[in-house]
Amino acid sequence: KKKKKKIGKPMSVLLLLAAVALATAQQHAAPPDNVCQRNNTLGKQILAALNLSLPALAPVRSAAEKGQIGAACELLAAYFTKGPTLGGSWLRLPPVPINTTRRAGGLADQALNDTFDLTGVRETAKIPRLADGGLDWTDKGPRDDPEFMNCLNRHEYFLTLMDAHQSTGNPIYAAKVGDLMYDWSIHLPCNPCTTGTMESPWRILEVGIRAAEPWPTAFFGLQNSDAFNSSSRVLALLVLHEHAIALVKYGQEGAPNWRMQQWTGLINIALTVPELSDSAAYLQTGLAGIIKEIETEVYKDGVETEETAGYDRMSAFNFWNVLQTLQRANRSAATPPEYTDAVERMMNYLVYSLDQGGNQPRNGDTDYGKAFDSGNTATLMAQFPKRTDWLYVLTHGNNGTRPPDPPTRVFDYAGQVVMRSNWTEESQWAFFDIGPFGSSGHAHRDKLTLNIRANNSLLLVDSGRFAYNGQGKVYHEQYAATTRAHNTITIDDLNQAAAPATVSTPSSNKTWSFTPASDWAVAAQSDWDGLKGSATHTRAVLYQRGKYWVVVDSVQSDRPRIVEATWHLYPTSTVTSPPAPSSPQAKSATGSAGGCITVAPSTEHTWNYTLVQGLQPPHTPYFQGWFSQTYLDCRPSPTLVFRRAVSAGIDTFAWLLLPANKCPTAAASLQVVKVAADSVVVEVALGGQPPEQLTVRTSPLP
Repeated sequence: KKKKKKIGKPMSVLLLLAAVALATAQQHAAPPDNVCQRNNTLGKQILAALNLSLPALAPVRSAAEKGQIGAACELLAAYFTKGPTLGGSWLRLPPVPINTTRRAGGLADQALNDTFDLTGVRETAKIPRLADGGLDWTDKGPRDDPEFMNCLNRHEYFLTLMDAHQSTGNPIYAAKVGDLMYDWSIHLPCNPCTTGTMESPWRILEVGIRAAEPWPTAFFGLQNSDAFNSSSRVLALLVLHEHAIALVKYGQEGAPNWRMQQWTGLINIALTVPELSDSAAYLQTGLAGIIKEIETEVYKDGVETEETAGYDRMSAFNFWNVLQTLQRANRSAATPPEYTDAVERMMNYLVYSLDQGGNQPRNGDTDYGKAFDSGNTATLMAQFPKRTDWLYVLTHGNNGTRPPDPPTRVFDYAGQVVMRSNWTEESQWAFFDIGPFGSSGHAHRDKLTLNIRANNSLLLVDSGRFAYNGQGKVYHEQYAATTRAHNTITIDDLNQAAAPATVSTPSSNKTWSFTPASDWAVAAQSDWDGLKGSATHTRAVLYQRGKYWVVVDSVQSDRPRIVEATWHLYPTSTVTSPPAPSSPQAKSATGSAGGCITVAPSTEHTWNYTLVQGLQPPHTPYFQGWFSQTYLDCRPSPTLVFRRAVSAGIDTFAWLLLPANKCPTAAASLQVVKVAADSVVVEVALGGQPPEQLTVRTSPLP
């Protein structure tokens, strides 16, 4: 993961805030009633962040001109409390009856005790306090993980507390948000940052995240509570102003998903708080930035160029959120039609790439998880009411309009083939990567990998991302992105090269074909890190819909090589041999939820087979047999490793991948019958069924 420069708050404001902090006896107690009254210089800084020439702020301006800074801040807080304001009305929540006895419990009550649930690192921990009583916003958590600090400063728990206030009416939750906002504002160790790492509470990604949701949403959502004190309200306006300044200056930095998040945050500030000075310029800068990103970093097939489904989803939702916010702010005219079309293409990719359980494909640094829930599905359909085919896919055919058959889809710029048997939850599903590497450090060297989910089980899996810092960092850096961590082959134990990063033209439509009965796709990989001479791996995948997959691999080389094929299984998999008369080296493995898959190599070759699980240095030269389902997860996982020497020239071998409801599967055997220049004839024998001969094309269609 690329590290970015530290972003700090203006020194003058920091010193003023620090002075207020020192003047307050107990910083962990409630903020002062009127921070501007206590420090006129700070009050002037707050008022300078606003466009006081606006008629709506005339009373505030009048008090400020008379030198009544404390009164001006009170009037400013009252303006936002009472409304109507120029923006953010869609974020306001209705008043709730005060109830001091009801409690929400769970994560909200934990937050009252400074114990925060940070979903980004899947960690819940109590944050220590400093000597002056303020929270240590640079705490790295129990694993000493800088990413913990980053997630701590994303402030998602503001929304948990806001929801708890709304559901219970108990003012303690609103007061806690005010306390946290005040405390964060006065305790930032920035400019210069002294955290000892390149991470920082003011890293520009976190600035974009805070601006895009938790600060504006909590600010407006809690205007209905007197417990959200006026000092926190006016300081929040100053913080949002500073966020906007930072985003204008540094919003173009980072990976594509960073920039999309950062421009989203800037646009959100401009639209929710147009009372800020320069808000029109903020909106113009943010829109120009995000339109450029969607034009340059999103392929025409709707896939974001990082080739990482998890970050693709984040980017797609950011683009979509901007679209919704512009509509809510009655600024839809500022949105070019091309932008809306691009958002639709991105959502189309999200919908049609999902597996039968609604989970994203796993490529690059992607965790296993769902892309949509019932709430955002309803919002999506309200935004794009004509896309009833999406509703059909997301509800497994219970609602909407059935998409055209066959159900397989290809995303030709990204080079992703998503095969499936049908649209039900019980269907078979596979992800075949035939595209470029990806435009950021989140991409993996995984071209030609094939992941399979069937019978409600993860069968052939992607190894995952582990963790960017802490104990999982070594697995991420030395294993997760390597070729051997994926369901493909290595040549001479080398990784694929990290190239090309992107493409300017789509894959040829001669390299795939989908019919009601079967799917076929083919691609090749010739770039290897450190390879002497030349070697090309070509992989063709034939899916007999609803039955099985046949994979034909060929290696064309100018000299003898060592080829290693890896098939990665779920951590709980049990590996056995299928019944006779299966291929001699065939193996059956259970999946994540009781399903089964048999991997049967073609019989014309003898492989050096090893079942590997949890290998790591110094006992072996490299990592193998590890799995991470979510961030921080790291488990040994069985991996079928087939290894042998191949001669110079062209060496062809094949695999039968047979899913079933449970193990053992039927006897499974695969034989290569004939190898031609552009195709391979194989014979598949399953149990007592008559053998079936299939022709698998190994080059593009004429």
